[in-house]
Amino acid sequence: LVATRPSFAEEAFEPIMGERFAPLDITFEMPPTWKARPGQKPKSSKYLLYTDTYGPNYRYNRIWPKLKDEEGVAVDSIEVVISGLSGTERITDLGPQENVDVNRAFGFQREDLTTAEVIGAVTRIDQDGQAYYEWELETGFGDKLFVSAAASGGGLYVLCVGLTGEQFARGGDAAKNLVHTFVVPRGDESADDISTRIYGTVKAGGFS
Repeated sequence: LVATRPSFAEEAFEPIMGERFAPLDITFEMPPTWKARPGQKPKSSKYLLYTDTYGPNYRYNRIWPKLKDEEGVAVDSIEVVISGLSGTERITDLGPQENVDVNRAFGFQREDLTTAEVIGAVTRIDQDGQAYYEWELETGFGDKLFVSAAASGGGLYVLCVGLTGEQFARGGDAAKNLVHTFVVPRGDESADDISTRIYGTVKAGGFS
C-alpha cells in the first residue's frame, strides 16, 4: 500500500485475537477529502453464529460513520464483516463467483443488500496473489453497492460500500477505487492449532 494512504483508512479492522481464524491486519484506502464529523468513529459489534467444542463462533461487523466532502455526504455506508470459515484459505475455495449469493452470504447490516440486483462481478488478484470476489449491485431505489470479499487464514473478510444515486453520480469512481484497495493479507490457518489461537496455549512459534 502506498505511504500516502490517509491514516483513517488504516483503521479498517485490527487483528482479532483469540478466534478460530488467524489474526490479520485488514486495510483499505479512502480519499483524503472524505471526513467524518469530529468525534465520530467506526462502531464495532459482534454476533454469535454458533457454539461448538471450541466455544462461541462470532461474526464481527464494523460500520463507519457517514463521511462528507466539500459537497456534502460523500458515501452512505462503509461496512467490514469478518467471520470464521474453517478450511478456507482463498475466496475461490467457496466455488465459482457466480455461485456465491452476495445478497445474503456475508451478514451485512444494510438490509437493502438482500434485494439488490447484481449488475457486475469480477475477480481481482492483488500484487501478493490474494484473490477477491467483487460485485456491483443496484437497489430498486437506484442506490449503488460495491462489495469485495476475500478469505485467508480460516477467515472470511468482506467490505461493502454503499452510495445513493446522487452520491454515485459525483463520486462513483472514488467508491470503486476504495473497494479495489481492500487488502486482506494471505495467512495460513494451519500456522497454529485452533485451540492454540483461542486458548493461548504456549507453542513453538505461537503465542501465550
